[in-house]
Amino acid sequence: MIERDRKAIERVIHHIELINQYMKPISTLDDFNNNSIIQDAVVFNFLQIGEITKTRISDELKKQCSTIPWNKLYGFRNRLVHDYTSIILNVVFDVIVEDLETLDKQIKSIL
Repeated sequence: MIERDRKAIERVIHHIELINQYMKPISTLDDFNNNSIIQDAVVFNFLQIGEITKTRISDELKKQCSTIPWNKLYGFRNRLVHDYTSIILNVVFDVIVEDLETLDKQIKSIL
């Protein structure tokens, strides 16, 4: 693995860890909906993950790790950026609850 990919993967892991840390006091969608600070922190970190996976990870590594939904990560980032005033928080919450742990395991397995 080239050094640039390694650093990018480590940054993605860091942003996933931050999301998990911010979400510790949140147990329900209502909790999430009522905490704009955590919403902002989580969305920012998803933006970072999407940008890193699009621009900092080589196509070669993406091909080698084709089970990771690279295009969906950047697509989610685009949706958050371009529809920021109408972000559907339950979708963000669902991604955290249903997908983030799997992504974390997949990304960590690369290292």
